[in-house]
Amino acid sequence: MLVVLNKCDLLHENQRDELIQKMKKRILKTLENTIFKQSEIAEISAAPGGVQVEFTSEQRTNNSQEIKNLISLLARSIHDPTEKRNKLKDIGFVFAVDHCFTITGQGTILTGTVLSGTTSVGQTIGLPYQRIQKKIKSIQVFRQPVQSIGPGDRAGICVSQLDSNLLERGLIGDITSTENLIPCYACILTCIKKVSYFKSSIKSQSRLHIFISQETVLSSLTFFTKIKSDKHLNGIENSNEFDKTTMYQYVDEISNETDDNLYVLLEFEHPVICPMNGLAIGAKLDTYSITSCRIALHGRVLVQLNDPNYKSNYLSKLLVCKSKTRRGQLERIVNPRMCIVHGLFKRETNWEIFVGLRAYLIIKSHEDSSDHIHRIYGYIESSFGQSGKCRLALENDLPDEILAQYSSKAGRKQISQPNIEVILEFKKNIFDPQRRVIQ
Repeated sequence: MLVVLNKCDLLHENQRDELIQKMKKRILKTLENTIFKQSEIAEISAAPGGVQVEFTSEQRTNNSQEIKNLISLLARSIHDPTEKRNKLKDIGFVFAVDHCFTITGQGTILTGTVLSGTTSVGQTIGLPYQRIQKKIKSIQVFRQPVQSIGPGDRAGICVSQLDSNLLERGLIGDITSTENLIPCYACILTCIKKVSYFKSSIKSQSRLHIFISQETVLSSLTFFTKIKSDKHLNGIENSNEFDKTTMYQYVDEISNETDDNLYVLLEFEHPVICPMNGLAIGAKLDTYSITSCRIALHGRVLVQLNDPNYKSNYLSKLLVCKSKTRRGQLERIVNPRMCIVHGLFKRETNWEIFVGLRAYLIIKSHEDSSDHIHRIYGYIESSFGQSGKCRLALENDLPDEILAQYSSKAGRKQISQPNIEVILEFKKNIFDPQRRVIQ
């Protein structure tokens, strides 16, 4: 970042240097905890004079030198864009329009910047929302007529018979050859970064305003991350490809820490253009605080969902799971490998989705004045009665001391003995319409 202090000529000459140095220190102090802490600061007077301060020809000469210094700083700060432009030339033509107006007798003028691809006079461009295509009559770059334009060029494109009210700002281009100009109902972002100055929490199922491709749209958010054990699956670690066959973990709330495996599903209130790898910025605009940061996060478009039935055709096949834990108590022992458990389920539970799932008993033993905990695994065999109890078939025999504790009164536990906890752990896919359980 380059900071420019303008209108320095308005300061009285005997205080000018002192005030400029104070302002530089103040700006550097503000930026010291950001990535811009070593930014260059230049001072200029773009149009010296005015009613506040009289100026002489000498001041004009000094100003000319200030402008030269600024140009020199700019030249040192920028990178040669040639390599990047050459890469973008082979992509479909996309033009970011920032103004649209009509000139009588000539046509409609679209001014903006070329984001990718190339075009020339006589070729056809289209408006993606209206699905209208128009032939280019002429092109100008800084008021000079040209035959073609490419990535990075600022230009004005003239077309005929186009109502300028149809487009104020937005993306246009070759709508027949690029997927970047197809309106999307949702998208998945990667490279998620929470803005450290945003103090509110950001949770799944919350809504933010998303700035993307010169548009603002209200969106609902669903965060998820790649499960650590699946990090190296299919050799896609550190890859820009999204593997929809991998299991992902649902994230309720994101933290300030960077997670390279974090993704967010954005579901838009209305379709918008989402260019691949395009920047998306989320902000909370419904806050009334004038001092707090409203920009919440940013990320890059990784997956475009342009199918209006994306929930059934795409999301239903995506494994984004919530981890669930249920806790119950051992009530009675039928035999060394069969017991009755209560508290895991409610009376109205649908047993079909839980039969066959693994659960385990937590057994505490006291040896050598220390507590030892071990687990005995089993699976849910069936329901027992009508009150939510179940039969748990164990893989190994229960210890003799546990059998002895539950031996009185036809297998019911003695009141003086501690409870034995039963744990059932499973996952649910949040996008599965059948609400099936995964272990």
